[in-house]
Amino acid sequence: MGLLERNDRNIATERSFSIGMLLLPGFNSLAANAFIDPFRVANYLHGKRIYEWQFLSLDGQSVTASNSIEYANTTSLTSISKPFDFIVINASWAPERFSERHFINALKHQEKLGATLVALDTGAFVLAFAGLLDGYR
Repeated sequence: MGLLERNDRNIATERSFSIGMLLLPGFNSLAANAFIDPFRVANYLHGKRIYEWQFLSLDGQSVTASNSIEYANTTSLTSISKPFDFIVINASWAPERFSERHFINALKHQEKLGATLVALDTGAFVLAFAGLLDGYR
């Protein structure tokens, strides 16, 4: 089942659970696919889309994984205005490269909108470099 929300008439309605999968250059494609595939299966078994995902990138252009697979259908993280339920940061080699202020501000904006930030592979380092893990062990 999806998430239940109350509309302006105070009636509970079901909506899908949204996932923004942020693919950073050189990301781990196995981690991305392994994360998304159970949601695909859940949709299939449920018979409708209860989980939705969108691939994001830094600039809306294609992103190449560490194994040279290219993901072309992405949206720029900085152009997203609505919150996702999850933003999944997928990095791999050299996560310290992703410290640009506009990128970090976009992550912080999503968090303020209510998105839960999730990390795959070295995505945790990206969150740490952005100061988004301050106060956590």
